[in-house]
Amino acid sequence: MKSKFKPRAKPTSLVRAANQQPRGEPVQALLMQALAHHQQGRLALAQVGYEQVLTQHPQHFDALHMLGVLMTQTHQPERAVSLIEQALHLQAHVAGAHENLALALRQLNRFEEALHHYDQALALDPQHAQTHVNRGVALKSLKRYDAALESYQKALSLQPDMVQARYNRGLLYSDLNLSLPALQDFEAVLQRQPHFPPALWGKTLCLLQRGAFAQAWPLYACRWQQDEKEFTSKVLQTTLPRWHPGLSAQRLLLWSEQGVGDELMFGALLAQAQTLCHALLVQMDARLIPMFSRAMPHIQFLPKHLPVSEALYDAHLPIGDLPGIFCTHLNDFQALTHPYVAPDQARVSALRAALSPDGKPLCGISWRSKNLKRGEDRSVPLGPMVQALAGKHLRLLSLQYGDVAHELAELQQTTGVEVVQCPQVNNQTDLDGLAALVGACDLVVSADNTTVHLAGALGQPVWVLLPFSADWRWMLERADSPWYPSARLFRQSAVADWSTVWAPLSQAFSQRLYVRD
Repeated sequence: MKSKFKPRAKPTSLVRAANQQPRGEPVQALLMQALAHHQQGRLALAQVGYEQVLTQHPQHFDALHMLGVLMTQTHQPERAVSLIEQALHLQAHVAGAHENLALALRQLNRFEEALHHYDQALALDPQHAQTHVNRGVALKSLKRYDAALESYQKALSLQPDMVQARYNRGLLYSDLNLSLPALQDFEAVLQRQPHFPPALWGKTLCLLQRGAFAQAWPLYACRWQQDEKEFTSKVLQTTLPRWHPGLSAQRLLLWSEQGVGDELMFGALLAQAQTLCHALLVQMDARLIPMFSRAMPHIQFLPKHLPVSEALYDAHLPIGDLPGIFCTHLNDFQALTHPYVAPDQARVSALRAALSPDGKPLCGISWRSKNLKRGEDRSVPLGPMVQALAGKHLRLLSLQYGDVAHELAELQQTTGVEVVQCPQVNNQTDLDGLAALVGACDLVVSADNTTVHLAGALGQPVWVLLPFSADWRWMLERADSPWYPSARLFRQSAVADWSTVWAPLSQAFSQRLYVRD
């Protein structure tokens, strides 16, 4: 489940944080009124109140501290840090101020500094369980997993029924691929708070990762209950019924959700989805429609950025619900048709001829993920990657989206390895062109990103480089994928350590025979 479910440590309670120092009745009345607004969620009024106090008394500890807390809550961490540091300069022995400063520093990804202030808070108040949880979050961000686990354990020793500590420990276990203890923690949370969506989502992803599809897919609907920062898709607004077993639909609309990679992966089930109705309409990213239309001419594809008239369909379903209908057991994936998208073959041939006029094998590479939550973990260092693949017997081709010309020039200067680019194709905006590039390759080697899903959907051989804690769709310990039979998986054997991947990758690469059909 990874950092999709990054916990949100809350500021310490306003009562605990306020030091209640007297400054005269008018000022004290302003402060108490501001605190009341703050406690009731009236943040704009609270801010006005704190600022009025500071106008009269610029060195007022409580006003500086609590305005800093408010700035953290309104996502202004730079100002929060400045204000709380001023407060601590006045009174350095307030545990809650150190903790709230740590939270602001975490928003700025200054985790080492945050850890220092959590330690300061615990030195002043070692029995505060919430501080141990928040310290664990900072340690987890620094990938100090053993120490983070100790912090969560300490919190639970102080407060055995603490839901947040157990939930965060479940997340940590999941990041360590310890799915059974993670499930136990999520279950314990749900026993105390049955309607806590993050724990249910964590349980769902652990079950999917373990291949327990019959248990997991019925829970997958809880994705819509996640915070919009964790799950950005929106439910289709329509007056027409959602399809369910037993509902007869002449025209069924499958609507898009999640990202391009997910659309490609769930697209493997469109052939089966045609059995649910007489006419199937599918919304998806407009860049994918040409390749799907070639392979599935009997399905009507619609760009997802445009509204769909209710006159066109009788019932609807999110595309991510299809696996719960057709793939409830691992063996069900064998019924999927591969490939299920088709590139422009004329373009494939032209690109192949242009990029390999001497007939050298082409290996397409992509090394970066731009996923907002896990992109850094998934991205691969380019230099070691190409050195594991480089050889005079083949040509390396960039399939990476975005402007990477400078990066490739620097690579060639420092390593002598050339990775060619195709100027005729924009790898980010022209996905049909990227599909043609993938089709022109003998092999694709990539970090976990859209390129992997595109190659898998095309049925092209693709080697996927996975972090230690990989996304649920790659399951656990497998070297293959039920979603993409043409995929081979290379996994980190230690957290954040790509060096464990290069030797098996290089060995597999040297053994591969490049023979085009």
